[in-house]
Amino acid sequence: MIRTIVGVLTILHGIITLILGFAPNPNSTSYQLGEFWPDYAGSWLLSNLGVPDETIVFIAIGFSLLAGLCLILAGLGILEFIDFGELIEEFVFMAIILSLFLVISFFYPMTLIAIGANIALGAYMMFKG
Repeated sequence: MIRTIVGVLTILHGIITLILGFAPNPNSTSYQLGEFWPDYAGSWLLSNLGVPDETIVFIAIGFSLLAGLCLILAGLGILEFIDFGELIEEFVFMAIILSLFLVISFFYPMTLIAIGANIALGAYMMFKG
């Protein structure tokens, strides 16, 4: 039962991460895809490193795509729709690391939910997975 709940929540987390990668900035009238992370949330980490804005957009979309797809696949693996064999824990932790890099690099208050979800997923995989 718990495994099903964790798998479904992981898939939902992946879908939200994937969608936010292509979402427009809610405060903008231009509605260009991919503006959410760099324009709305902003990247304190990449901006302080002097990374150009165009590259930040590319990094945001890329990590959102990678993290979202990995979380969806991890959820399907937890639900045993995909057989990762003994590598399921490694795959789930790779998805968690990608997601954490994304939400920490482009931090804004709502990402605390994603950070909590990643920590809970990691704890589940360490103790129950």
